[in-house]
Amino acid sequence: MIASACKKLTPTEYLPKFNAWCKKREQDTPLFQYWATELELQLLVLVYVRSLCQTSFTLYLDALTGLAPWFHALDHTNYARRLPVLLQLSVRNAKSIGHDQFQTFTRQHLMEETKPVDAILHRNKLKLFSASISSKGSKGKEQLASLKHDVSLFSWLYIGCQTRDGNLEEFFRHKNQACPPTLSDGGSIHLYTKSDLLACLGDLSVAQTEAPPATSVVLGAAAVLQMLKPAAARNFEEYAQEVFIPYKSTKLQTASRHDLVFERYVADSLKCTARAKRGQGVCKRVVGSATIPGNWQNFLRVDSNKTELFKFLSDALLTWFDKEHKQLVITDGQAVLSKLVLPDLASIAPCNHEEADSRMLLHASQQGHHKILIQTVDTDIVVLVVSVVQGVHQDELWLAFGTGNSFRYLAAHKMATCLGPEKARALPMSFALTGCDSVQFFWSL
Repeated sequence: MIASACKKLTPTEYLPKFNAWCKKREQDTPLFQYWATELELQLLVLVYVRSLCQTSFTLYLDALTGLAPWFHALDHTNYARRLPVLLQLSVRNAKSIGHDQFQTFTRQHLMEETKPVDAILHRNKLKLFSASISSKGSKGKEQLASLKHDVSLFSWLYIGCQTRDGNLEEFFRHKNQACPPTLSDGGSIHLYTKSDLLACLGDLSVAQTEAPPATSVVLGAAAVLQMLKPAAARNFEEYAQEVFIPYKSTKLQTASRHDLVFERYVADSLKCTARAKRGQGVCKRVVGSATIPGNWQNFLRVDSNKTELFKFLSDALLTWFDKEHKQLVITDGQAVLSKLVLPDLASIAPCNHEEADSRMLLHASQQGHHKILIQTVDTDIVVLVVSVVQGVHQDELWLAFGTGNSFRYLAAHKMATCLGPEKARALPMSFALTGCDSVQFFWSL
């Protein structure tokens, strides 16, 4: 009976339209309007998510059009201003703009051949979400605006403090800026010039220009590659044979052991943030016949490029090395390769150190030599060496620091002796607070 009755019912004759019914119920019952609005907002968000998952541009436009009125109603200022611009000037017209440009390009460059195919193309610069609202002013103008704001703010607060018989000393203890000037500059953290620390440590020991006698040399490979430009080398094989290997050969003339320490580039590491600030490059396969990239610095900004280059150069160096009474030690990921073969590698491998800084110290302390030279261009290594040199069993531990005219030899063992055990051990912590490029430091500390 019920089934037969349902078959006779049709939505157009007996049931009101759902939307019209909802509108009427919203006018009659505030509670119904609340839950209908809640349902509408949730459905809009779900449609937006579905448009991203299905990469449906039409569905994406519908979702944004439905969300736009709510941004205005709920005082979401940035979205309310930019979303209509996105929809009207860019997103809605993007296809038609591209279609017109495509037709023009086909006619002029391919059919009529009035312009070459490689002619400069006009940039649209559509106002998308990724576009900035306004360009950032110069640093001088920002500082001037900040000072004017401080003067005005101090005037108001000072008058208010006097009116309420406030304590002026207590008043000036509080900061009046959103970003504390002791830690930031214009909203960005202070990035310290780490090498300034060497001026302080240089007073503890006189630097010398002549190479000290050392039976072992430890080098950080990443710094060496930054220093050794390809010059006339056309491919990676020529770079290895004509640039890299001759440089290493000179280091083996005075020392009986040579350690070459490569860095490891771990995914999702904290160091990825610091490396990203140095810029981006293009990935390139490293094989002997591959052409050397024109921009060497950009090539070395890509972690995968350096990893492949390290492997290629270490293989070439081990193949070339055949010196008697000399020893070559090279890191290979967490492992260690050597010629002549080391009898015991347990003290240095496997090693999960990511940076070459600490791993270079491990190699320096575990090789049995008493006069060691560590070559670096990184102030971090100077700090680490001075802090631990009194705990290792070397008579002399020297640092070959810098490049070009600023290159000199520093006696780390003498610096540590002048500082004393307690100050030397505390040096890394002080350096982290005042000079590390990955940690906020206190201004003028």
